[in-house]
Amino acid sequence: MKKHYFLILLAVLFTMPLAMSARGADIARGNTPPVSADWVFDHWVWEDDVNTQQGVMDLVDGYLSRGIPVGAVIIDSPWSTEYNNFVWNTENYPDPQAMIDTLHARGVKVVLWMTSMLNKESDGGEFEPTTGAIYEEALAKGYLASNGRLTKWWKGVGGYIDYTNPEAVAWWRGLMDRVLLMGVDGWKLDGTGIMFPGDGFGMGDPADPDRKPIPMSGMEYKDLYYMDSYEHLLDRNPNGALIARPVDLRMVAPKGYAPISHSPANWVGDEVHDWSGDGFLEALQDIFDSARLGYTVLGSDIAGYNGSMPIEKNLLIRWAQFGALCPLMENGGHGAHQPWKHDEQTLTIYRDFALLHQSLKPYLYSMMMKSHLKGGPIMHPLKNGTWQYGLGDSLLVAVMYEDALIREVEFPAGAWIDFWDNSKTYPGDTSLIMDAPLEKYPIFVRSGAIIPWYNYRASDALVETFSKSVTLDIYPSGNSHFDLYEPGRDKVSVDVTEKDGNVAIDITPAKGRPFILRVRCEQAPSKITVNGKDAPEVYPESLESKPGARVSGSGVVYINPGTADKISVVIKK
Repeated sequence: MKKHYFLILLAVLFTMPLAMSARGADIARGNTPPVSADWVFDHWVWEDDVNTQQGVMDLVDGYLSRGIPVGAVIIDSPWSTEYNNFVWNTENYPDPQAMIDTLHARGVKVVLWMTSMLNKESDGGEFEPTTGAIYEEALAKGYLASNGRLTKWWKGVGGYIDYTNPEAVAWWRGLMDRVLLMGVDGWKLDGTGIMFPGDGFGMGDPADPDRKPIPMSGMEYKDLYYMDSYEHLLDRNPNGALIARPVDLRMVAPKGYAPISHSPANWVGDEVHDWSGDGFLEALQDIFDSARLGYTVLGSDIAGYNGSMPIEKNLLIRWAQFGALCPLMENGGHGAHQPWKHDEQTLTIYRDFALLHQSLKPYLYSMMMKSHLKGGPIMHPLKNGTWQYGLGDSLLVAVMYEDALIREVEFPAGAWIDFWDNSKTYPGDTSLIMDAPLEKYPIFVRSGAIIPWYNYRASDALVETFSKSVTLDIYPSGNSHFDLYEPGRDKVSVDVTEKDGNVAIDITPAKGRPFILRVRCEQAPSKITVNGKDAPEVYPESLESKPGARVSGSGVVYINPGTADKISVVIKK
């Protein structure tokens, strides 16, 4: 919707800041990030060229058949018979229930696009609505803000649902239930809220004998829009999630579109397919600004949403790699976003990084929980270096922000280990020009890190996959601590102490949970014990079935500690 930013800006220029009043649903706005559903850390896909049921299924099948995981699919507009009546257009989605059920059976969540607008007239186009009955119904019932005043937006002309009127909110939630009760898992909330007219107003509660218009700004209205949408979604589906805009176009919403308290996932959108300040650099700027404000689960439309230019191979690869190293990995829009539409190298690299993102899920989920409990973002933009950030507590990412195969990396204080080659360590407070071939990305691990993974490095030196366990990737240095969170499980504390090359690892309360430990060792250990017993050396392929055993590799040792209420591992140099 980039071309409509002028309309948004005009709306904001006439906005008068007003204190929030208690209106509509009783929902507290705040800066504490919510607990995001675990599936928001999966790989999301969508498209905006076909917009049909068959197009959705072909897209998901295209990824899955090529070994690329998909955790969620966004169905963008137009999917309904009117904006926004929540009635499926069966011309392009002939059997939506079967589609939802089939996607769920494949482990894919379904997210629908929506806004708070009810259209009187819609712009023309294939599958676009041609009637405005939902607007007329809302107008007749007195459920529209500003007495039903019409506002031009990028999908036509319509009115805003009135969140200050409890009757209107109840009716509106009933409309949303038309699809939520079918099993829809979430919303993509597009940014109409901030376009609410600066001299607009809510109509208030009809039951109030002193009822009178309630002036409100676009900033106030958009908060009600995001909060009510999220709260009702959770009422219907406690594991639901919405995706909303954080900071996106700073001059319009410098403090963010959606309240942080109601932002389980956020995307910065509508960039063009290039490296410029309207493309990848704009996405970077918006994400970094959003992180500085405290938004947690951040991502962008990989390769950009639209543009007159085609999607170039290197842009898709580098943006996908960056997307994999964001809490939200989301790919969709216009054009050839699908990696198989380019070449085999693009497909291979994309698959590898989508799997890397999926492997990071317990780490990202744990970092999200830390943000929820203690505040702060997951992505930490760094003052030193060009477009560098910390991903959680333990990873340093140097963004490939231009089409190049080298870049300068400035290392923060501490010691940093090459993610791809753990034998290489770089001192902090130094800079280095580094090679960055297309298949790699500049990623570094903080010395002392503890990183939990799923299916960690399935093609690493041992060619080993531990599919039933969380792998704790440990880089001993001094004293380290990590709190592991997984949905439906108690917190697990992992403590590591390293002194003179000797390492002690304590995991509590383990409560019988299986783990695999991957411990970086500068020299082969002389002895390893698990809960006081010697750990025998076994073949890699049998490690997962051999509790209390170990496998030694080059500069690393894998340990299966078995299951116990408390796990204690000692590694002697």
